Amino acid sequence: MKVDFLFDEKPSRLSFDTPFASLIFRNRYYSKVHFEFRDFNRNTIAEGDVDVAFPEAVLALKFDIYTNAEDYPDDKRDKHWKDVIDVYSLVMGFYKKRDAWLGGDFYLRKDVLSELYRAKSYRPTSVYEILKGSQYREDIRVMLADYVGFKVFEEKLFERKLKELEDVLKKRWQITVKGEPP
Repeated sequence: MKVDFLFDEKPSRLSFDTPFASLIFRNRYYSKVHFEFRDFNRNTIAEGDVDVAFPEAVLALKFDIYTNAEDYPDDKRDKHWKDVIDVYSLVMGFYKKRDAWLGGDFYLRKDVLSELYRAKSYRPTSVYEILKGSQYREDIRVMLADYVGFKVFEEKLFERKLKELEDVLKKRWQITVKGEPP
């Protein structure tokens, strides 16, 4: 899956422009990934390690930007089409690995999503609302098929999976608020 890096060895100030930053760093919701850049002759021209946010952290960051648009300047949301592709890749990629994600088959980590949701609530369906109104809908479909590797753009299934994710988070939050274990 092709999604954003969160930070490198020295986090930038932009990494902290979110209510989730302290949780992501404190709970180590990231992992080290080795990368290599090669030229056209397949010679390595650069390599190293970079810390990459867990998929759940990337999703929470993107959901928050669209749920709470008034908290973010427009330049944080000027690449709607790319954010939709990132979210689709993560949500549908993990869904396709299990074909279901409610109950025990939820492939994304509910504990991480819930912890970040407690820091600041967000609505996963807010990303789909952006897609519905996007002038780049066809470009998104082509990018998902040609660049990311999805054979078809399953828009209605994507909408349903975001709604299911939102319902899981709300349910876990309500249980936690009532004092019962999630």
